[in-house]
Amino acid sequence: MRWLFLLVAGVAGTLTVALATARAQPGPRPAPPAAALLTGRILHPTAATVVLEYGTDWLSGEGTHRLAARLTPTGAFRLPVPAAALGAVWLYHGQEYTPLYLAKGDAPRLIFDARYLDETIRYTGVGASTSNYLAQHYRRFEDDDVYEATPVAKASGFTAGQMRAYTDAYRHRQTAFLDSFARRHPLPPAFRAYARRAIDYGWANDLQLYPMAQMLNQRARRAAAPAPLPASYFDFQALLPLANDSALANEPYRSYLASYLHQHNLADSLLRPGGAPFAAIVRRLGPGRCADYAVAQLLYDKLETDGPGFVGPLLPAYQRYAHDSAFVRTVRRRYRRLLPLQPGRLAPDFTLRDEADQPVSLHDFRGKVVYLDFWASWCGPCVAEVPATARLRQQFAGREVVFLAVSIDQQPAAWRKALDRLNLRAPNARHLIDPHTFDAASLRAYEVRGVPTYWLIGRDGRIVQGNAPRPSDSEKATAALEGALAH
Repeated sequence: MRWLFLLVAGVAGTLTVALATARAQPGPRPAPPAAALLTGRILHPTAATVVLEYGTDWLSGEGTHRLAARLTPTGAFRLPVPAAALGAVWLYHGQEYTPLYLAKGDAPRLIFDARYLDETIRYTGVGASTSNYLAQHYRRFEDDDVYEATPVAKASGFTAGQMRAYTDAYRHRQTAFLDSFARRHPLPPAFRAYARRAIDYGWANDLQLYPMAQMLNQRARRAAAPAPLPASYFDFQALLPLANDSALANEPYRSYLASYLHQHNLADSLLRPGGAPFAAIVRRLGPGRCADYAVAQLLYDKLETDGPGFVGPLLPAYQRYAHDSAFVRTVRRRYRRLLPLQPGRLAPDFTLRDEADQPVSLHDFRGKVVYLDFWASWCGPCVAEVPATARLRQQFAGREVVFLAVSIDQQPAAWRKALDRLNLRAPNARHLIDPHTFDAASLRAYEVRGVPTYWLIGRDGRIVQGNAPRPSDSEKATAALEGALAH
């Protein structure tokens, strides 16, 4: 299974499948005192260890700490958990992972078959109920097998009224499941509040994303403009507090806050002169961690869409303003990572396998303009770009442009089926695979946080544009390619 979040893609007004990347920290760490104890047994293990990831950075999605326990020959493990890891965390085994929740004094014991983790995972012991709830909720409402039934997945085919009715019903189903589970398996009050906030803000975020889903559908299919939204459509925003420091630990709340900022064009406030670029956001949210996070999220998104050149001048003001220095550090770290990927720098080279299992390198295309596309067959927004990509390829047929698509599908068979099903082959297209999903080396080299992502590389192998226009933004994509060919 894959850990997917639908997030707002900056000022582009489209949806992107964002990848939350787990990376181990270098060097051993001394073991802190245990606040909880996780034990268990894995049937038919696919790796030698289990790994607990915690301290996820809310802006980057990267886990900041990992604890590993080696399996015994019978698949058993014992993992003391420090106080810093309490709360919502993720457990990894091989390519599989599952959410769990730990409180002080908990000692849950889990068991699952690694071949069918979602279907078989069960917890017993002290604190088992919270993790059993998360695992069952994930299977019913969040994992890939049920994605097509989620409100966001269906949004492009709904009217505004249908979207509200379906999203309300989806929220009701989740709330009913929480209440039913809590009657049978008592949940701590703090956890119930956490779970309910996740449902409520997930509901609000689905409704918030509806206009963007409609816009994506229109661009990808060149369809007629969607009908104007009723004046009352956004009334749901008044039903939940916008600034909610207690909800910051909930990913659905953070996604809702990000989509709200985008819907109200608050990113534009960063451009206003006068020495107070964050004033509009603080007026909307009030001073505090929510505002600190909101500004950091906008700056982080601007790094993706506009690059370090835009964000650099704003960093000193944000560092003076922000109450939470951890957000400042994350933005600055991202800023430093993106500096080497600016226009005019040499594009990072890579060598991957093509359909015939032959090695192909980026430098093989020197002398041609490369329109580089990172994608995956399971990515809905990626597949939505296929018709526009075909038109763009045809438009530049016979010219010195290569459409280089790098799939991060974990299963090569699924990738090859997608090439056939979507009719992706063309004389001016090349298809490669980097089958490591979240940890694909090519994604890391380009600091890619989500798919689809496009890059434009010149004949000399230097970056022309990162975050290049999508094929569905046909006028901008055509102009960008023509400009690269002219140099």
